[in-house]
Amino acid sequence: MFSRNFRQLILGLLTLATIGAERAEAQQPAPPAAPQYAAILTVKHLCCAKESIPAIKELSRIPGIKRVAVDYKTRSLYIEQTDVVPSRQAIWDAAARIQIEPLRLATPEGVYNARPKR
Repeated sequence: MFSRNFRQLILGLLTLATIGAERAEAQQPAPPAAPQYAAILTVKHLCCAKESIPAIKELSRIPGIKRVAVDYKTRSLYIEQTDVVPSRQAIWDAAARIQIEPLRLATPEGVYNARPKR
C-alpha cells in the first residue's frame, strides 16, 4: 500500500520525535527542593503585615535563622535555619518581646507549649 521509502521516512520521523522528546525531558531542571524548616512557631496574634513584619525582623536577628515565612491562616511562622541551629528559647523570647504571644514551638527536637529551657 505505502512505498518502502515512505515507510522509512515515517519511521525516521517518529524516531527523531521520540529522541527529541527524551532530550527535552532530560534537559528539564529539577524542581527546587522544599525548604527544611528548623521550627514552626504558632502565635496568638498574627493577622496582618503590621504584626508579621516586626516578627520577621526580630526572628531574623537570631543567629542561625536564614529566613522566616508567614502563614496568616494558621498564625504560624516557618523558620528556616542556616548551618547553625537557632536557640529554641531565643525564638520563643523574640515572639514574646514583640507581643505576638507564642503558643507552640515545633522543632525536630520536640514540641513546646511553654518557654523552652534552652
